[in-house]
Amino acid sequence: GYGREARLDKVLESDYNREDSVESIWRGRTMLFMDALELDMFDGGDIVPDLLPGHVERELRKSYTAFSSKRSDGEGYAEIFTGLWGCGAFGGDWQIKTIIQWCAAAMSGVNLHFICTGDKQHVFAEKLEEFTMSGLEHGWMVGDVLKALSALDSNSADARNAFAHIKSALRHIDTSHANVVTKSA
Repeated sequence: GYGREARLDKVLESDYNREDSVESIWRGRTMLFMDALELDMFDGGDIVPDLLPGHVERELRKSYTAFSSKRSDGEGYAEIFTGLWGCGAFGGDWQIKTIIQWCAAAMSGVNLHFICTGDKQHVFAEKLEEFTMSGLEHGWMVGDVLKALSALDSNSADARNAFAHIKSALRHIDTSHANVVTKSA
């Protein structure tokens, strides 16, 4: 959330015991860093640059690679905590970026937790929960979600409301498929 720079804001020590570092839960955590597309560089007016050719695929590959990577002990990740990555200074669309991360997490077999702060993100979190619950209830497959997302035109009005577009596009999908999107957001 710092734009094009990184800086240490504060050191979190709430669970850290200086005498016994084995007790600290921070020892079992890994931080994953991913670059963000600089979507703020596009001056397209109503265009949603997240949907320009190659962008969804790039972001999906990047997040899938990070989520499915192995920790230093060789184990995969059980859960990932994330936020609205690439949506601040870099101008990404909140709905599109979370859909991509949700699909990548399901493909990777990890539970995904979104951290949303402030009033504006709280409203978004409610919409995200409604969207993911609909997907879980109806048994959406990752491929179907990505196909519906890829069908969005970057110039269309639907591009600014990807949740509603995908819910509408997938309302007739058969829920008996295997490989259903099962990870919560």
